[in-house]
Amino acid sequence: MTQLQKLLESVKDHALNREQVEQYHSELTHLFSAVMLERADLKKKEALYFADKMRENPDESDARIKRQWRVTTDGLRLIELEAYKTILPKEISSLKNRIYALL
Repeated sequence: MTQLQKLLESVKDHALNREQVEQYHSELTHLFSAVMLERADLKKKEALYFADKMRENPDESDARIKRQWRVTTDGLRLIELEAYKTILPKEISSLKNRIYALL
């Protein structure tokens, strides 16, 4: 289990005090930034992969190249980061609401 997955499990505890919720909010916010930066790096790698494949075989379809990329280690990681990109803002918002509720 990754650090992010552990953190997402930890924030589900409804018995957390305000300071703990604030700490988790801060950690998730920083992790979201890290996810977005890593995602950007992988998107660049994807673009370079695509360009290389097109140079090797100009007749190869875009869809085929995309499928080939997705099964690489970097492509699989990008899929995972795309999910986190969707999940994290909702979790961060939920923690913000919990902070206000605890005031």
